Amino acid sequence: MKKFNNSIFKITNWLLTGFLTLLGFACSDENREDGGTVEEYGTPYATYEIKGKVINENESPIPNIEIQSESRMRYSDTSIYKPITPDSEKNVKTNQDGNFTAQYGAFPTDTIRIIAIDGSSNNSFLNDTIKIGLKNEDYTGGNKWYKGAVKKDITIKMKRKNNE
Repeated sequence: MKKFNNSIFKITNWLLTGFLTLLGFACSDENREDGGTVEEYGTPYATYEIKGKVINENESPIPNIEIQSESRMRYSDTSIYKPITPDSEKNVKTNQDGNFTAQYGAFPTDTIRIIAIDGSSNNSFLNDTIKIGLKNEDYTGGNKWYKGAVKKDITIKMKRKNNE
């Protein structure tokens, strides 16, 4: 009985594997004669490069400011911001000239939020947040699941803390 059950199991696995393989190829056939839509499997994505400069109220550069990014995700009638991990997987910080470059690969969005955080090395400025609105025209070089690349240049002006 055990051999019989094993045989049935192997045959069933073989048939299901063959069926699912054929189904997968049929759904992604790009040479459709009827001109219908092509069904594909995958997740849309885009690449982002945000370059910027962080300055104070006197237009002087601020070094060692941590830059975090968040992407807006829409869910029916609400939206939330989710953190985006930089491609380098290290925290992005401004250099001595106040410049930074953040590169990300993420789900396509219509808004990216950039957060400038003054850490312990300065501890003199209020954190600041700016939103970058994106349109379809901002995405270049996309095809199918890859929506394209976005490049933006921004300037963040941080205000000094009121030390009382």
